[in-house]
Amino acid sequence: SQMSAKATKMVIGSIRILAFLLAFPQCLYSKIKVMPGRTLCYVQWPEGPKQHSTHHIIVIILVFCFPLLIMGVTYTIVGITLWGGEIPGDP
Repeated sequence: SQMSAKATKMVIGSIRILAFLLAFPQCLYSKIKVMPGRTLCYVQWPEGPKQHSTHHIIVIILVFCFPLLIMGVTYTIVGITLWGGEIPGDP
C-alpha cells in the first residue's frame, strides 16, 4: 500500500522535528572558549559526564540502531515476498 501525500508530508515533518530536537541539547549547552592561537567549542552539560553519556546512548539508539532495525525488517519482508513469488515469464 502507498501513503497519501498528506501522510508523506507528516512523516517528513516528524523526521525533521525529531532531528531538530535531537540536535537542540548540543546547541543549548555549547560553550565557546577563546584561547591564544585557537578557539574551542565544546558542550558543557549541566549535570556532568553522566548526562553526556546518556545523550550519546540516546543518539546511538535513535540514529543507528533504530534505522538499522527498520531496514532489517523491511529487507526481510521484501526478501520473503520475492522468495515466494513467481518468476516473471516462467511457464
